[in-house]
Amino acid sequence: NEEQGQPIDASGSYLTQSGEAVQFGGVRDLAKFLAASEETHAAFVQQLFHNQVKQPVLAFGSETLADLRQLFERHEFNIRKLTVQIIATSALSGDYESGNYESGASESGASEPAGNP
Repeated sequence: NEEQGQPIDASGSYLTQSGEAVQFGGVRDLAKFLAASEETHAAFVQQLFHNQVKQPVLAFGSETLADLRQLFERHEFNIRKLTVQIIATSALSGDYESGNYESGASESGASEPAGNP
């Protein structure tokens, strides 16, 4: 690959939230790493939750993000199932306005809506 007759160096590195430096030889290496990264999955879940609910996911319990990320992974990254669970979690969480809310997800994993195996 070249740009204006010069070779493109697509190599690079990424510092994870845990402090691990990961080296990449190119964009495919980066894409493979991100697709398999729990950090990336959690960021996606967090952004989708905020987009759908208009509230931060942490407002619905400290375990909600991890529970939803695990559900997302368990269902092979099915965005539709994740969206349904986000809506169910926010609807079952109680009264957000008064600060009296509970996570709609269980400690052992996010609850799943009935009728959707």
